[in-house]
This record gives sequence, C-alpha cells and structure tokens, in this order.
Amino acid sequence: MNGFVVSDADDMNLFRSLEEEQVDHILRIKHDDPHVEVDALDDIGVKELSAKAWARLGQIIGNAAHPPDGYCVFESQFDDIQQSGFCRGLQTNEHINHFIFRSFDLRLSRMGCLDSLLTCNPSLKYIWLRDCTLDSTAIDLLSTALLGRLSDTLTYLRLQGSRLGDVDLGKLVEALMRNVHLEWLNLDKTGIGSKACESLAKLLSNHPTLNSLELSDNAIGDDEVSLLVDSLTENTNSNLEELCLDGNEGITSMGWSMLLKLLCNSSTIENVLKSNHTLRSLGWFLGKAVERVMGTKDYNILRALLEVNSKFEGNEMAAARLKILLCHTWSDLNIGVSSVPTGALPRILAWFVLDDSDDEADDNDDEDDEADTSSLLTKTIIEYHWPPLKIWRKEEFRKATIPTAKSKLGVIRLDSVYRIVRHRPDLFSWRGASE
Repeated sequence: MNGFVVSDADDMNLFRSLEEEQVDHILRIKHDDPHVEVDALDDIGVKELSAKAWARLGQIIGNAAHPPDGYCVFESQFDDIQQSGFCRGLQTNEHINHFIFRSFDLRLSRMGCLDSLLTCNPSLKYIWLRDCTLDSTAIDLLSTALLGRLSDTLTYLRLQGSRLGDVDLGKLVEALMRNVHLEWLNLDKTGIGSKACESLAKLLSNHPTLNSLELSDNAIGDDEVSLLVDSLTENTNSNLEELCLDGNEGITSMGWSMLLKLLCNSSTIENVLKSNHTLRSLGWFLGKAVERVMGTKDYNILRALLEVNSKFEGNEMAAARLKILLCHTWSDLNIGVSSVPTGALPRILAWFVLDDSDDEADDNDDEDDEADTSSLLTKTIIEYHWPPLKIWRKEEFRKATIPTAKSKLGVIRLDSVYRIVRHRPDLFSWRGASE
C-alpha cells in the first residue's frame, strides 16, 4: 500500500469485518472530514481486523490532516505484528496533539514503534499510556524519544495504571526538565517507590512550570515523602499546586507531619513566612484513612492549611498572614517579647483582614476582598479550632448568658494579632507610625 493510492472499494473490502458505521468513519477520516472523531474507532476489537488491516488503519490516521481536536484514542490488546503495523502508520501524523493508548503491552522494544510520533510530532501536548504494561526498557525508549523532541509542546504526561515497579526515572526526569511547558505528571498506581522518588525529587527541586504531580496508590513511605518535602522546601519558586499521595499506605503519621510542616513551619514567625503557600491538594481521597493515621486535630489543621493556600492562590503573603494568626489560635507558635508602637493596632488588624497589595483595585474590589478574607478567617478558626468553638443558632444566641462563639473569636483574633506584632513589628508598615 505504501506509495500507492488505495481506493475506497479496496479499503471497504479490507475492513469488511467491521460494522458499516465504523467503516464509514474510517473513510471519512481518510478523506480529512474534520467532523468525524478518531476516538469513534476506539471500540474496534483486535480480532475483528487482520494485521494488514491494522497497518492500513494506522496509515489512514497517520495521513489525516484534521483529526478532531487532535485526539487519537485506542484501547486494545494487540499482538506484536498488529501493534507494530498500526503504530508505524501513526508515525507520519504531525497533527495529533492528544495521544492516548490503553492496555497496550509496550515492554521491551515495543515502545520503539512510537518513536517517530513521540519525537517528531510538533503538535503533541498530551500523552496518556493508561493501564499499559511497561518496563525499564520502555521507560528508556520513552525518555529517549522525549529528549529528542524538536518542539517543546508537551504539557501532560500520564502513565496512570501502567505497571512500572520501582524503576529509576532519572532519564525521564532529564527529558521532562527540558520541557518548560510541562504542567501535569501522573504516576498513579504504577508501583513506584524509592528509586523513582529520588528522581522525582530532582524534578520538584527545579522544574519551573510543573503544577500537578500525582503519585497516589504506590509504594511510597515516609522516606520518600522526606525526599519530596526537602525538594519543595528548597524550591522557593515552585508552582506545584497538587502533590497527590493518598492511597500510599506506607506513609505514617511521621510522613504526614512532614507535609504539615511543609505547609506551615510554626517554629517561628519567620519560618511560617518561608513555608509553602502554593500547595492546595495532597490527594483526592485523603479522608478518614489519613485522619486515622494523623489524629483528628492534625488532620483538621492540614485541611485548614490547604484551604488557606487555595483561597489565597497567587497571594502568598496573604496566606502567610492568616497562617501566622491560625498558628497562634492553635497555641502552636513561638511568640517572643517586644514592643508595639503607639497607634499601630488599627493597621495591624487591617493587615490580617484586608489584602491591600493592589493599590490599583477599586473600592468595590477592596470591600469584596475584605469580606472574603474575614469570612475565611472566621470560618477556618471556628471549623478547625481545637477544642471546637460552639456555634450558636440565632434563637440560642438571643437566650445565651455565656460568651458566644463570636465573642470568643473576637478575643482570640485581637489577642493573637497583638502578641504577634509585639514580636515582629517590622512586618507591618503604616503612615505616621513614628509619630
């Protein structure tokens, strides 16, 4: 077929074992119909086509100039001949930007059949090898292909569910470090452990754009968490918002405490300021399993700190301010003794309640910010304060003769702010303070 024009009649005959609608889709792809979806062919069974037909299908998709949205999705259990023939055809396509293979056996040299597609396609942004069978050779070939890419376009790499084991990912990390657009790396359920985390720690130490690293349901324990935490502590410019570690049963209270300290090192105010204020998620399904390991108090604090980072996304100083106050309400902050300049307290209160970093914002935006920040402050302290503060219903509030949660909260906030500023008055700036 190579080098010759194949008629529609010949193609229809080659694909005669398929349903009529599937054959129609193939012919429309062949003629560059921009409205047909390539993934409509996803349900073609392996036994329905011969090796020759699979090779032809790969060639048709490979020559398509308009794969819808750049998607190429296939799920199959190919034998070597079927798979190599199909993949060889795909190698010529420069328009596929989403490449998804499910349940493929890519061990040994089988990954090599994708080399040209992975290396030469200038549009490729998304690679997902889901539930595939991989080994160290496959990872090496994948890494070599990514190292050889001429276009720095890769944004997502997902190997979720692919059986890797605890392989060395050093070469893959080297390839990903060269890709300054990478945002998402998913290694959930791949069986990785210490060797892989040593390499991933290097990625976290230096990568400028990585936003999400998913490592759920693996063989990760406290030692591996320590490597990752140290890297994030060193990388003060990290943009990582998600580090998914749920489902790793090897992480004990020690490992989760390391992550808690990463989010808020409450040993001093200075260390709170230096803590991580960008990480917003440690997994989709933390829940009761992590609470049992950490204890309710620390688990609630962990949730509160992640919520603070999420609320103040892009404003690390605002997140740090609230963490300082929260740490004091939890009696978990070392406050020293110093003096407070006369007349400073009103500005000090505003420092915690309102973020005034944007002088260009209009009055309405300022009012909204103040309301949102104050609301979060109140909600977080009440919800995660230990022991819990009682929240009164309206009818109870009218009859109450003891201090309400609201009045308790006011005392806590005022006392906290006052004690903090006694220790670090240099954190606050206001006009006329010297007067």
